[in-house]
Amino acid sequence: PSKIDDLILVLLMVGSTALLLWYAVQRISGAYERLRLSSEALQLSNQDLAAARDMVESQSMELEQRTHYLATTALIAGEAAALLDTPETMMRRIVEIIADAFNYHLVSIFLIDDSGEWAELKAASSELGQRLIERNYRLRVGTGWAGEGIVGNVADSGRMRVVRDVTADNVYVNTSELQGTVSEIAFPLSARGLVAGV
Repeated sequence: PSKIDDLILVLLMVGSTALLLWYAVQRISGAYERLRLSSEALQLSNQDLAAARDMVESQSMELEQRTHYLATTALIAGEAAALLDTPETMMRRIVEIIADAFNYHLVSIFLIDDSGEWAELKAASSELGQRLIERNYRLRVGTGWAGEGIVGNVADSGRMRVVRDVTADNVYVNTSELQGTVSEIAFPLSARGLVAGV
């Protein structure tokens, strides 16, 4: 063959090789793009899955907590029904159940005296609380200067009170037995529309 034929043959071979390479690069680029899109979709799917898992875990924990509350409530109701004839024993058992169930430092019950002037400590879940009972611990019922402590305030207002930092509360009464107290929650014990205790 002539030199022109050789040149044409070389050009054809180079052209066809270039065309094949271009086609291969296009296919690889397309495959890479599809892979990238699939990877992004997978990441989004994983994020959705993680969010769904977190939501299920949160709902599961909430359900577990509510189940715990209900079980504790049922236990308290059962104990209270069994001990109705001995109020002191019933109150002591109730504060022990609540303290154990929720791992509280101290759970106590104050009852309003006949004069309505004092909230008297009648049951406590800890040894420190027992010492307060032995010394006839009581708080004056009222709000502001007329009342004493969070218990006295709740006994007067009839509304629950949550104090996250007792050192920042202006009505909290600090006793030597309860130096480690950080937070306090008090709620009224009402019967027939009247506050009987806290």
